[in-house]
Amino acid sequence: MSAVSTSTTELLYFGKVPSRGDFVRSAQHASLIASLDKWQSQTMDRLAADPRWKLVYDAAPATQFAILGTGSSVGLAGHWLASQDASGRRFPFITAGAFDLPQARDFVTVGPLAMSRLWARLEQVARVAHAAVELEHAQASLNGPLDVEVNLASAQRAFDDFLETHTVASLEQMLAANGTRISIRQATLALGMLLQPAMAQGAAKLTKVLCLPLVSDAAMRGAVASWWLSLIMGFFSRHPVELGLFLTTLDGCPHLVMGFQGASAATLHAVVDQSLLAEQGVSLLDAEWVEDEVDADYGLRKLSNYLRDPGLSLAQALSTYREVFLGV
Repeated sequence: MSAVSTSTTELLYFGKVPSRGDFVRSAQHASLIASLDKWQSQTMDRLAADPRWKLVYDAAPATQFAILGTGSSVGLAGHWLASQDASGRRFPFITAGAFDLPQARDFVTVGPLAMSRLWARLEQVARVAHAAVELEHAQASLNGPLDVEVNLASAQRAFDDFLETHTVASLEQMLAANGTRISIRQATLALGMLLQPAMAQGAAKLTKVLCLPLVSDAAMRGAVASWWLSLIMGFFSRHPVELGLFLTTLDGCPHLVMGFQGASAATLHAVVDQSLLAEQGVSLLDAEWVEDEVDADYGLRKLSNYLRDPGLSLAQALSTYREVFLGV
């Protein structure tokens, strides 16, 4: 697999910052910025329907995001920051970078690993621009090259190593370290059961978002996000899907919020106003309900029994999961 590089891709930015009285935007990528403008404006319109929207908006955590389609040749990674202009008029500030996706379907699963350095760079630029007393002080960052690489092959190697060296128990322990109590066995079974209809229907009816817990250790966060994606993407092998991925904070813990409708205002609205996730989000933290289903199916019993072994490698867990749910 060859590297997918963004080293020559110029940064794009759009939105409001405290040092300016109106919108700021990069000179390049006008059509992409227009799409971002529409997405953000629709989200802000949804927020404004709530009388408390300013409080909700101001409390929204900074969020890394990506829009990735299995049928697309271009991916978009970005950083979303709740911001306002010099007059206090609220509107997000977004930094982003687009990159080629010659192997889109392969890329999506390991995307959080492959985009980690790009996300970090976009966040750095956003913080500098937002904090600048005069935007000109941040121009070197805003107008310079991203100078990072999005590399599918190295991300895949890192993920394969993660799967081989971590177990069901070690993943649970990493998640517990930041206060997330979850049964990997129940969560894995739940994902497979919930997504089975997508094999025939695709993503058209998937209007809710998945709320998937991540770890506090930033160096491991991308690998854990890719673990969840590896359980999900096989259900869309026959259908194209456009994902909206949002790495954010829920209840004080890092999470991947995942929507199946791309750059959806409804999804971003739920990421910003997290009270909506109680209705629109599907959490795996309490998946006791799977126990009622397991005994009725041989394959589910087999997978459930495998996952009870705390020493089971994530590689073997994934292989058995795919055998049971996908027949591969």
